[in-house]
Amino acid sequence: MKKNILTGVVTLFCAITATATPKMYVDEKVSDGIQTHIYEISVVDSVVHQTVDSVQQVKVMMNRHRHDIYQAKNLEQIYFTLGDNKIDTKLASFSGCKGEKTNGNSNSLSPHHNDTIATYKYDRKNKVLNMKLISLIGDCCGDGWVVNAATQDSTIVLNPAQTGDKSCNCICEFDVEVDLTNIEPRLYHFVVRDDKFTIDLSESMEGIILDIPRGYYNRSSDCKYVDDGFSDIFPQEDGFPPIYPTAPNQDTDIDMTKESHALVKYIFEPESGTAFIVSVNRVFNCCSAKGSKVRVSGDTIFVNSYEIFMSEEMCDCVCPYDISTTIENLKPKKYIFIVDGTEFKIDLEKDTVLSNTIYDFERGLFVKNSPCKNEELSGDKEDFEPEPTPTTPERLEGSDTLVSYQFDPTTGTGLIVSHNLQLNCCSEKGSQTIIDASDITITTTEEGDEWCKCTCTYDITTKVMGLHLNKKYTFNVDGTKFDVKFDAETPVSGVVTK
Repeated sequence: MKKNILTGVVTLFCAITATATPKMYVDEKVSDGIQTHIYEISVVDSVVHQTVDSVQQVKVMMNRHRHDIYQAKNLEQIYFTLGDNKIDTKLASFSGCKGEKTNGNSNSLSPHHNDTIATYKYDRKNKVLNMKLISLIGDCCGDGWVVNAATQDSTIVLNPAQTGDKSCNCICEFDVEVDLTNIEPRLYHFVVRDDKFTIDLSESMEGIILDIPRGYYNRSSDCKYVDDGFSDIFPQEDGFPPIYPTAPNQDTDIDMTKESHALVKYIFEPESGTAFIVSVNRVFNCCSAKGSKVRVSGDTIFVNSYEIFMSEEMCDCVCPYDISTTIENLKPKKYIFIVDGTEFKIDLEKDTVLSNTIYDFERGLFVKNSPCKNEELSGDKEDFEPEPTPTTPERLEGSDTLVSYQFDPTTGTGLIVSHNLQLNCCSEKGSQTIIDASDITITTTEEGDEWCKCTCTYDITTKVMGLHLNKKYTFNVDGTKFDVKFDAETPVSGVVTK
């Protein structure tokens, strides 16, 4: 394979075969090795070697509005291939039955009860990826394994299957190790039985895949508008182009005032365990590269947008962009999402509204309930009501503290605690916030399939967001009313008593 650094202005051309997509590879030297950037030849117009403020640069032009810029001193090489070779699999090894055998009718075995799906190690020189699939469920009487691969673009579907004619009424867990050949150092999406995960081999040579949600940057919108003077360089073409696949077309009938207050759009697909999260109206420099990172902590998923300057070149303009991120491997359970500071909750087991837009208006969100603050006031935890009926929460008789609060006017957020509420011991606690102009009503809620015949005392915390300076709010928290006005950028706190 011929590999050359490009100089001057080079127009790209390549004979496109019927079975392969030609690629251009840019190997960039980074702190921990080489990062490979891969382009399809069909979308690249030219590669330009230029000097900007005495800095030698290489610019990859995709069209007059899209380009990537690299510092020439950081480039290892630029080269071409006629496309990806066929990815083959070769079985490396497989373990015997791990642990105890289990009756085939039992549901006690889980393929991920140690939370590890796979481990991998990449041989960059030989383009071989060694992957160990952890705790695959199989028949106790199988005599071996085979692993077949099907590929489409950057997606690799691995199909592990047992060999042998015998079968018995018991199942077991196995580790299966496979080598994948002709693997390029780039990002791949893997599908293994019911699991989906992503590995970026341009950044990581080895690692462990855990059974937790995983996310990756999808794309950003074009500049949604720019100041006068730049319309010739960055014209607004499609208004608000949809950037997640199942979103309705957003090009027409847009309420511009409302749209300017949008913070996050989301669509969840519980069947596939996938979510499309869009951080709306993120303001970045017109010439930066955009991206997003995903971090998972327990049941909380953080999505943060960012921008990178590939060189010292910055445009004299900023622009709002919509940044799209895909989250995979979600389970039918409750999650908390914090997307560029905007927080919301979703219950993929119970919620029926799975697509929504969150706006920068006043809103509330249940945060937590305290543990039971005293011994059960009445009844027995072991006895259950067959059909519990939710009631308006009552406060503990004789308690003085009704509500406490603390607000940060600079961020427009606050925490409100409704104290000493008598609630069922076994119910699922929450709160509902209703906002009408400057009136904010917060009501504690209870739900659940079974309630105990006992009550206990709890504190319920709600977070309010999107509050404005120089505005007076009237709160009604479980029947307790009080007023708060933010007339300075100083913290506000207080306690409401009887």
